[in-house]
Amino acid sequence: MMHPIISRTNRRNALKTVMGAGALAFAPTAALSRDGAKAIFAEPFDLLLEFLPELNAVAGGHFAKHGLDVEIVNARGTSMAAQQLIAEKASFTKVGVLDLIKMQAQQKVPLLSVATIQQSPIFTVVSLKSAPVRGPEDMRGKTIGVASLGGGTENNLDLMLAAAGIPKGTVTRQAVGLSPGNAVLLKQGRIAAFFATIEGSIALERAKEPVEIWNIGRFAPIPGGAYVVTRDYAKKQADDVVKFMRGMRDSVNQLTTQSAAEILDRVQAKYEITGEKDRAFRLRAVAEYNALITGQGKENILRNVPDVWRRSADLIRKADIADVPAIDSLYTNEFLDAASR
Repeated sequence: MMHPIISRTNRRNALKTVMGAGALAFAPTAALSRDGAKAIFAEPFDLLLEFLPELNAVAGGHFAKHGLDVEIVNARGTSMAAQQLIAEKASFTKVGVLDLIKMQAQQKVPLLSVATIQQSPIFTVVSLKSAPVRGPEDMRGKTIGVASLGGGTENNLDLMLAAAGIPKGTVTRQAVGLSPGNAVLLKQGRIAAFFATIEGSIALERAKEPVEIWNIGRFAPIPGGAYVVTRDYAKKQADDVVKFMRGMRDSVNQLTTQSAAEILDRVQAKYEITGEKDRAFRLRAVAEYNALITGQGKENILRNVPDVWRRSADLIRKADIADVPAIDSLYTNEFLDAASR
């Protein structure tokens, strides 16, 4: 069962500043993984299919096999998950690479990526087949639906525009959330396109909506998610980080090479996964998320690929979102390499 301490939230409750999150009180948690105690993995949102790799690492016994006892809890958003690590109330979390870079630029947080789990972005752009928006060039002079103004999807819109050399001011933004129901706004002509999640995109295809869908990585190839720890934890609990990486390596290998149905059944028996319950839908979603994991090739699964991180930082800087000159200091492959020995 999921730890009951932290309330449910969703991806639309976008990244707040870590400083603001610091004003919130922490509920008690189990101790961090010292002297055989539990390691706490703080998920930033409800337990989604997107989090299947780490959920399977627990449910499938992969962490336990390598001597690490992990408990997964649910935090109230990315900033709260990060703050729990900083306050030593959690050991690991998952954050978007864009979020990590923004937090570092704004707050100089002592966080370190030990693995990139999603090598490709998690968002898509949806438009009508009869009036397709196939890239940033098609967005000039149009209104694009984003989850929230100033949030992650608007940042990703700015990244695509920056990559194409298109001024931000040429595109109007409207906050519409991330519901696949936004297809109605397309048909009404209120927006020309909108951002969706992987699962929202699948829902639109299954509903046979007359839309075109493409991943934003086509124009803004920022990795979708990374596993992070504090620098202090990486130094003092290096053995546990290696055990974590071994468990994740085994879990991801299982996810990408074995029956998704069996893995899904095992995880669902232990955890309540939110979202669409239809089995065929969930299996399709697992396949799509697996494609993000292998986005830089199987040889780079879980690896923080330096060139990808550097190009991401350059694009984020070009879009005037954040500037982290020493981007290589935000990640390490030390523990992944050690896990392979």
